[in-house]
Amino acid sequence: MRFTLFGIQSQLKLPVHVGALTALEIAGNSHYLRFATTKAYLFSPLNVTLPQWFKRHWGDEIRHVQTKLQSPEFGLKEQEGREGFALKCASAERAILELLHLAPKEFDLVEAAMIVESMTSIRPKFMQSLLEQCASIKVRSVFLYLAERADLPIMRHLDLGRIDLGSGDRSLVPRGRYVAKYRLLLPKELVEHG
Repeated sequence: MRFTLFGIQSQLKLPVHVGALTALEIAGNSHYLRFATTKAYLFSPLNVTLPQWFKRHWGDEIRHVQTKLQSPEFGLKEQEGREGFALKCASAERAILELLHLAPKEFDLVEAAMIVESMTSIRPKFMQSLLEQCASIKVRSVFLYLAERADLPIMRHLDLGRIDLGSGDRSLVPRGRYVAKYRLLLPKELVEHG
């Protein structure tokens, strides 16, 4: 699939990139080995469609997410594979926000929290920009809560006053636990300590 995706990016010039868990796994940031087959997550701006021949051949192995979560090119990098060609992938910072965008419907929030805990080398200025530009208040709030919960060093460098967390409550699970600071209803496992 890497070669055909490379063709879509380089020859067809479609703004499609590897994102979310797939980009985190490529960068070595996934928390644990998955025994189930996982789909490759591809992200693009709204109204970008993949070619029919690509969907027919790889349809069951990919999940194409069309979103306006971030600017189309911001936070992307070239990731060279063993084959010698580079794919556009989300940076680890952008990829974790993409993963949280799909949580809790497609990714378990407890697993997302474990991934965030391992992300000790997040670049503060870059993450600040991503969080300020992120179109989802839910994603911003959940990331900040999980980073604070994990006591990540980045929390000492972010300017929270410049990150809009909205005014309403967000319920991510039924019968969860409320976190007043971020106005989130989260799984009790992520709120209760000890």
